[in-house]
Amino acid sequence: MCWAKTKYLVTANLFIGDSDLGLVQFKIIDESMGVIGGQLIYNSTYSNFRNDIQKISEFKGVANSDDFDFSVWLNNKIKVVPEGGIGVTDLKEYDEVYIEVGGLNEETINYFK
Repeated sequence: MCWAKTKYLVTANLFIGDSDLGLVQFKIIDESMGVIGGQLIYNSTYSNFRNDIQKISEFKGVANSDDFDFSVWLNNKIKVVPEGGIGVTDLKEYDEVYIEVGGLNEETINYFK
């Protein structure tokens, strides 16, 4: 299953270019700013990018859309288009990869309600 909507979470795929990195269970973090976030349940492809993402995360706190061609897709068909970009935080001392997507329009943020 590529996405599922529950009362509180929407699951979508995180990509770099054409590489599917895994699933993120998103929830609204800041509705007024159009921000969603959640933990990445990464797959084996993520290991191809993990070292670089961790280095950037350690240096500036987050790897973002300026560093990689990140995208989020619902059902591998609907691209989420954030005005504020996509950020990935992966610090070596934690076994958790956190994704934030910011600047979503009202129509898109309503989907995550």
